[in-house]
Amino acid sequence: MLLLLLAVPGSLANVSSAADRVVTDPLILSAIMTAARGDLAHLELTYVVNRVDIENSRQMPKQHYHVAWAENGFRVQVLTLGEEANRPFDDDILRQYDAVAGEGLMFDGVADAYVSTVPSLLGLSEAMPEMVGVLGVFPMRTLCGEANLKTDPIELLGSGNAVVAPNFVTVNGVQCVAVSLLDPSTSPMTLRATGYYAPSLGYAQVRMDVFSEPDGRPLGRWEMLDWIDRGPDSVALPLSARHTRWTDGDVAGVIDMTIEGTGGQRAIDTIDGLNLQFDLPAGTAVHNYDTGKVTIVSVLHRESPFATAGVARTPAMHSS
Repeated sequence: MLLLLLAVPGSLANVSSAADRVVTDPLILSAIMTAARGDLAHLELTYVVNRVDIENSRQMPKQHYHVAWAENGFRVQVLTLGEEANRPFDDDILRQYDAVAGEGLMFDGVADAYVSTVPSLLGLSEAMPEMVGVLGVFPMRTLCGEANLKTDPIELLGSGNAVVAPNFVTVNGVQCVAVSLLDPSTSPMTLRATGYYAPSLGYAQVRMDVFSEPDGRPLGRWEMLDWIDRGPDSVALPLSARHTRWTDGDVAGVIDMTIEGTGGQRAIDTIDGLNLQFDLPAGTAVHNYDTGKVTIVSVLHRESPFATAGVARTPAMHSS
C-alpha cells in the first residue's frame, strides 16, 4: 500500500483556508469540513501499536494493525507476533462486516470462526481501533447501523450542543479551530469534549480531548503527532499518533501508533472499495450465531461466510 497524493480541487475548504478568521457557524463549518475530510470515508492503513499500562506498570506486546473501510464494509485485523510477545505462537484476530450483504465475520486465526447477520452479536461495532479516534471517524459504528459518536466532528457540529471558539488555537504547532461539546443536562452546562481541527491540513483532527462526568477531569486524548500534509483541500493523514487515558486525574495509559513503511512510502492510502473475501483453512469450525449451527470447513474455498461449506478469507498477515 502506498500513499495516494490527490488534491480535491474547488472544495469548500478553499474558502475557509484562505480566511484569517474562524468560521463559527456550526452548519457552515460542518459543510466545509465534510468536503475537506471526504477521503476519511474510504481508507486503508497498516500501523504498529505500542501500549504502556502505567496504572499497572506494564509494557504490553507490540501489535500490528491492518484496518480498512469503505462504503461497502470494514475489516480490522490485529496481529501479535509470538516472538514479540514472548510466546510460541502468533495471535491473528480478524473482524469484518460486509455492509452490502449484511454479513459479519470474526476469526480467531486458529480454529474457530463466528458469523452473523446481526453485527452486535459479534461485537463488530465495538471493534474500533484507537486510530479511528485519532481521525475522528467511526465507520465500525455507522456501517453496522449504530449511532455515531459525538467525537466525530460532523456529528459534534450537528448535535445542537456544539460551541465553536471565536479564535484559532495552536495545537502541536498548527492553528486549529476548537469545537467543544457541552452537556445540556447540567446547569451550568459542563464541558464533555473539545476537538481541534486544522484548516491548513484539510480540517484534520489534530487533537480530541474527552472529559469525565461529573468533575470534568481529563478522561482521554487522541492526537496526531506527525502527518502527511496534502494541503487545505484534502485532509492530512497521520504518520504517528497517541492515545492517552486518565484515571482519577492521573495518566493511566499511553498508546503510541506509527504507520508502517520504508523508503518514504507509507502504508496508508485511500481506496475505491474493499474486498471482503476471506478464505478459512480446512478444519475451521464455523459457528453461525443466527442458526446455532456449527459447520466444519472441509476444503479451502471462496464463498460467502454463510455458505454451508465454509467462509471466504483473504491472506492472513504474517511475519516474513
